[in-house]
Amino acid sequence: MTSSRGRPVVALYDRAIGQSQILTPRYNGLIRNPSVSPDGRYVVFETNIRGQWDIEVLDRGVNIELDIPNGAPVSAPPR
Repeated sequence: MTSSRGRPVVALYDRAIGQSQILTPRYNGLIRNPSVSPDGRYVVFETNIRGQWDIEVLDRGVNIELDIPNGAPVSAPPR
């Protein structure tokens, strides 16, 4: 969790490239309790956009780079 323009957003930090990506830039409601699946594909959080707390599941897609296990060598991203 972080904030952008005073609104809470969910951001994912990529350790391999050292950059963050905001995953919820268009959510107008509040966001709380984010969680990431072990492989990094799914992000789940609560939002009150509809006037009640609902669970949202964000599928980052099949083409995302999956999480690197702890202790695995990290190579620089291709340029």
